[in-house]
Amino acid sequence: MIRFLFWIVVFGVICQLALAQTLDEKKFIHYTTKDGLSNNYITGLGQDSKGYIWISTSHGLNRFDGSTFKQFLHSDESNSIPDNGIFSMRLFPGDQLAIATEDGAQIISTKSLETKKLEVPTEDALRYWSNYFRYVCVDKEGNYGASTKTGFYIFSREGKLKKRLDHFTAKDIGLQWMMFGSRLYQMPDGNLMQENRSGFTLYDPKKNQFSDAAGYYPAITSLFAVLKKTHDRFIFISTYDLLVLNEKTNSFDIIDIRNGDETSSPACFNLQQELGWQSNLSRINDSIWVINSKNKGFYLITVNEMAKTVVCSSKKYFIDHFCTYIFSDHKKRFWIGTNEGLFMEIQRPKIISTFDLFKNEENGNGSITSLYISEKKIFAGTDKKQIIVLDKQSKQVLYRVYLNIYGEEPPLIMSFLPLHADTLWVQTTSGLLWLHTRNYSWGRVFADSTMNKNTKPGLLFMDTKRNIWMGSENINTVYLYHPATGNLNKVTSTNNPLMKTNMVNSIAEDSEGNIWFGGDAIARWNPRMQKIDSLISRLPTQKNRKKGYSVMSDSQGNIWATVKDDGIAKITGTNSPVHVRPGNLLPDYSAGVYPALLQNKIFICINNAIGFLDIKDLRGIVLHQADGLPEEKITSFYFSVDRTDQSTWFACGNTVCKIPFLGNSIYAEPPVLNVSEVSAVKNPVINYPPPTISLKYYQNDIRITLSAIDFSDPENMRFAYRIKDKNDTAWTDIGTQQNILLTNISPGNYKLEVKVYAFDNKWPEQTKQIDVVIQPPFWKTAWFLSAIVFLITGAIYYLYRYRIKQIKQKANLDKLLAQTEMRALHSQMNPHFIFNSLNSIMQMVLNDEKTNASRYLSNYAQLVRLNLEHSQRTFITLRENIDYLRLYIELEQTRTNSFVCSLEIDEDLNPDEILLPPMLIQPFIENAIWYGPSNRNLPMKLDIRFFKKNDQLVCLVDDNGMGIEASIKNKSEKISPHVSLGISNVKQRIRILNEKYGLHYSLDIEDKSRGDDAVESGTRVVLGLPLNVSYL
Repeated sequence: MIRFLFWIVVFGVICQLALAQTLDEKKFIHYTTKDGLSNNYITGLGQDSKGYIWISTSHGLNRFDGSTFKQFLHSDESNSIPDNGIFSMRLFPGDQLAIATEDGAQIISTKSLETKKLEVPTEDALRYWSNYFRYVCVDKEGNYGASTKTGFYIFSREGKLKKRLDHFTAKDIGLQWMMFGSRLYQMPDGNLMQENRSGFTLYDPKKNQFSDAAGYYPAITSLFAVLKKTHDRFIFISTYDLLVLNEKTNSFDIIDIRNGDETSSPACFNLQQELGWQSNLSRINDSIWVINSKNKGFYLITVNEMAKTVVCSSKKYFIDHFCTYIFSDHKKRFWIGTNEGLFMEIQRPKIISTFDLFKNEENGNGSITSLYISEKKIFAGTDKKQIIVLDKQSKQVLYRVYLNIYGEEPPLIMSFLPLHADTLWVQTTSGLLWLHTRNYSWGRVFADSTMNKNTKPGLLFMDTKRNIWMGSENINTVYLYHPATGNLNKVTSTNNPLMKTNMVNSIAEDSEGNIWFGGDAIARWNPRMQKIDSLISRLPTQKNRKKGYSVMSDSQGNIWATVKDDGIAKITGTNSPVHVRPGNLLPDYSAGVYPALLQNKIFICINNAIGFLDIKDLRGIVLHQADGLPEEKITSFYFSVDRTDQSTWFACGNTVCKIPFLGNSIYAEPPVLNVSEVSAVKNPVINYPPPTISLKYYQNDIRITLSAIDFSDPENMRFAYRIKDKNDTAWTDIGTQQNILLTNISPGNYKLEVKVYAFDNKWPEQTKQIDVVIQPPFWKTAWFLSAIVFLITGAIYYLYRYRIKQIKQKANLDKLLAQTEMRALHSQMNPHFIFNSLNSIMQMVLNDEKTNASRYLSNYAQLVRLNLEHSQRTFITLRENIDYLRLYIELEQTRTNSFVCSLEIDEDLNPDEILLPPMLIQPFIENAIWYGPSNRNLPMKLDIRFFKKNDQLVCLVDDNGMGIEASIKNKSEKISPHVSLGISNVKQRIRILNEKYGLHYSLDIEDKSRGDDAVESGTRVVLGLPLNVSYL
């Protein structure tokens, strides 16, 4: 058992030491009011489920996402915090944030920012003390317990005061020190316990009552009595174990509240001198706790719950800062609140590993200008005429090669080329050297001094046939050396006219064995033709006309080229051309290092950083000082590769740097992107808006605030947005700005997509979409337009129906008028007929023709009856007309024997189907009988005939009397009380019938005796009528 406890203690010490090693004050970022913090005095820290860090200060509340502090200050708005002076802050389950201020408390939902205010109702004189909240806690029922200067108060979940314990009243003001309530604790059984001036008061939510805590926990009654006097700090480290910082015994006591069992561990620092009311115990992880001193700094202790032991270290951290609150977030990152601001621990892994070549030497040996990495050794060339050889594993110097070249300036070593397993070629500014990698002997490659002076080789490149190509300080010139034969050939623009690259800065070989040269242009050497066969002065995909190309080949033998100020292009290969322009890879031309394609990554020196393009996914990755890059500029001329692990090497001054092969995938976790706010004109701010928000048409000026939680490299975040449509419109970059302003938006549905991406491309971009619906004004809505269309249509239909009704009414009136006119004409004709008949009867009576008068009266009565019947109808049949005419003619023949009459009907006429107006033909027969006979031509012959002609019914009335003109003349010479109206009425009736019924009646009256050559006398009346008027 003793051995078991021993190893537990040892394990605790190891854990504490391991954590302590990470607490380097230099690895913290310091935030103050200059960075957006509302106040530098930190009173509380916490992290919600989204990942935001909440910071309470002595002047305001803050929410931090790694780049921006959002301040919450007291204002006139109803949901603002009660007061800026925050004494304490605490996060509870369910994302409830409680702040205790000098004028009330507030419960804030960190998910929605909805608030509940806790306020103690009291008289005005006592209000300041009663509502000076110090601590807020929550019980198992969800009630809020509040400890204030005057008492202990319980609020319901809704924030209503439920129970109160007032220790002071208004009478105590000025007579006592108004300080009652202190810390609050949630006990294992869910009850709340307040540490106060009188001791410890417990609230039981089941009984809804306050009582002395000692009565609930009899096993630690004596402890409560001691704590009441000493006010020692204590905290629950487990469900039933209480850790007490015993200042009297200077020990850490762990007490089981169930039975009072106690174990004690000595403190390694003076608790009485270090602890005060500002001191807090905070858990960092399962076993590590932190205690802040009342002076400056803090201590770490290791608590073993199983063994009930405490191990501490006398080491004090942050000794130059008064620490008010220490907190560890979800990633075990330290946050340290002080009276001088907030400190955040940097938890960013170093991608670039480094070591200082001359770290232990008093005098520096210059800068490293070139590197070669073999399986077990590192060869470092310097600008001080020496090559330093190091053991790759231990980094210890194995040998120094001093290049003492007589009579020349100290050579600048530019690059290494492995020729054989034990031989390196060394490119220097004083010529080309060889170096034996085992015995470190060296010499000139070309012993002939004349050749050395003439050749002056530059960069070195070995092709797949092991031929060595060398650049030159001469323009349009390269050298080709054949190691097998020792031949050295010169390729110039003289023997190859297309060799017009100016200074050659790079050489590469493609998959077909062609050799490419980069400079102001790109030239290609064809080994089969043994000449330069191509020259590219400007790439087809190039947007500018600048000169400057560096060529490289990838593992597939494709040729890539960097283009001055225009990105990187792939200039060979079977696929379509590739030309990328990563915005984060802008070369730093002041640096002396040349681009290099190593392990399918094109490395480029950019401003204060190293960048590389992964040619597989064409992502530009950036590594800077936060990734381990030294502050000093790169001094090596070329990047080097370690073939054993595919890592990339370079040097910055005296520092050797190494980038692992998978350096771009070390950062895998992206930040959490949120749309934190949406605000519009005449609309309250929407915090954490839902996926779809709907706004009025006048709320079309919108500000959208983004928030991306990233505490590792927030400076690397960039933001962009776009309004998505069917074509997925291009992104609008807003850089580090986190606000999007959309102004004067037309009504409609908009899919706003936002994203955060890494400027250095170390993590995948994160996107989020929110649908914004701008409602149209009611007069532009579909229902309103539909209603308008319906109303207009209804109005048109109503007007149409009204007009039709009017037309019908008018037509009916017209028809009624026509009928009335016709009846009026009938009524005019009836008196006319009666007048003539009565005259006839009178003549018979005067002539004593009783028999004729009797017969005449009988026929006359029948004729009157027919006349009355016909006068009520607009049309009668032809048969009815003929019957009427025959009766009338018989009546007239009774009266006089001055005429003979014949009446004929063609056989092809059906008298029962043909309709014609009544009393239309009788006036012509009457005129012929009364005014036609002449003294010389008696009796007068009267012919009446009905026949069909051209789809018309023709009625012909023909007599051989004196003629109509002679008749009219005779009537005008006589003095007669009667004026005949028959024929004029017939003409007027024909006109009305034609107009109102669309008929085509015609009337033609001819005087047969007119003219000098007339051979007969009389009148002919031709009346044309339509055959079919049945539709009427």
